Amino acid sequence: MKKIFKYELKFGDLPVVEMPVGAEILTIDKQGKSMEPVYGEPKLFAWAIIDEDEKRMEERKFRVAGTGHPLGEDFDAIIKYSKLEYINTIFILDGRQVYHIFEIV
Repeated sequence: MKKIFKYELKFGDLPVVEMPVGAEILTIDKQGKSMEPVYGEPKLFAWAIIDEDEKRMEERKFRVAGTGHPLGEDFDAIIKYSKLEYINTIFILDGRQVYHIFEIV
């Protein structure tokens, strides 16, 4: 049976999350005030359509890049030699910081 599940990602340049094989990512975003520093370590969340009968898991890798930051030239080969698929742009701290989220495929 297919369902939508939520997965927590630690905020950083290259977050990784384990999901069932074949999961379809709908979006990655903040939820509530999860990115505001006063509430602790920043968190992002991925919402994905998964088949809950699928028992095999796989790591999904992402690139979070602030506006004006390099997309991968200064990061390891997984970025340099992979394709980035855009997922979402998020605004935090009342829009003073903007981050762009890509999946590394």
